[in-house]
Amino acid sequence: MSIKITLIILLFTITAVAQESNITLQQKQDSTANTHINYRRTADNQPAYRTGRLPTYYIQKPKEQLFPLGWNIGTFQNGQVGKVTAGTGVWTELNPLVPRVEYFGIHFVNAYTGWAVGAAGAIIRSTDGGVNWKTIASPVSNILLNVHSYNGQVVIATGYDGTILRSDDAGYSWQQISSGVTGDLWRVQMVNDTLGWICGLGPSLLKTTDAGLTWNPVNTGYASFQYWSLDFYNEDIGFIAGGDGNILKTTDGGNTWQHFDISSINEYSLYAIDVVTPNRIVAGGFAKVVTTTDGGNSWQATGISGTVNTIAFTDTLIGYEGENEGDVWKTTDGGITWQLNNWFPIYSRNWIMFLNDSLGFIAGSGLNVQKTTDGGNSWIML
Repeated sequence: MSIKITLIILLFTITAVAQESNITLQQKQDSTANTHINYRRTADNQPAYRTGRLPTYYIQKPKEQLFPLGWNIGTFQNGQVGKVTAGTGVWTELNPLVPRVEYFGIHFVNAYTGWAVGAAGAIIRSTDGGVNWKTIASPVSNILLNVHSYNGQVVIATGYDGTILRSDDAGYSWQQISSGVTGDLWRVQMVNDTLGWICGLGPSLLKTTDAGLTWNPVNTGYASFQYWSLDFYNEDIGFIAGGDGNILKTTDGGNTWQHFDISSINEYSLYAIDVVTPNRIVAGGFAKVVTTTDGGNSWQATGISGTVNTIAFTDTLIGYEGENEGDVWKTTDGGITWQLNNWFPIYSRNWIMFLNDSLGFIAGSGLNVQKTTDGGNSWIML
């Protein structure tokens, strides 16, 4: 009996040591090879499963591994192509020559010139409609969330911890601009050559009148919820999508703001908003899309399956929304009803934009940059 007990104790000890070794190894691997990023999009006063938090993502470090030629070929399912130099056994990546990170923002100022930004401060630039991309040196290494330009010359990018980047040479070089805030800045829009807006956590609302050289805080009078997204129809009319079913509207360029509390039909945070016309506004968040056709006086909600990250319309009736879960949904009645348009579950759809009723772009996780030339009916991986 004593021999049996001894064997049991020995087996338990070996198992415990092995488990401890595995834990130690995993911790070591995580500490030396990966950075575990939990994107900080939490909703106000809501349980975790309803926050619409973006998918947890791992990026490789050190930084040299993020900006490689030929690193980790074949581990992503997005059509990259490589070649091997004869006799060397070393693979060099042909397409795409870009950082392997998650992309959160994408913006094209015309059919040819565009930028995308993402994790680890990644900035990429295309001058041929997304066929080829060039990695641009970034002055930061934290997450960049959004990018926008009005004229193609001045480009603004925003990100974590109050980060604002500015380029005055069409995105070839970038400088960090003081924001005066520390919250994550989720949306930027340049309304014209000199006027622009940024919103984010804090809540923070910033305005520039000198093409992004300086940004000044704007007090809306409503600071009890976060500002997740904004969209200006023109210099005067703009909307902010916020936490806990709150929306703000200005009709005088941000001097005064009107508050819409739509928590009775949507109690969750709204992460995306599109001002289709001054009267038709569409916003979305966790499991809901909300629409108004009278400038915000009345709203209706439509249930959806996922969490909306982005909304973009090609005209007054046809629009698209992209979700955490990889879905792209389409509406043909101005946001009242939605149908599944595209589904790729391994990719989060973080930003959608259209230049016209045919040409559009998507940025998302897994080095996912897509393009449509037929109004969103089909998408190709770039």
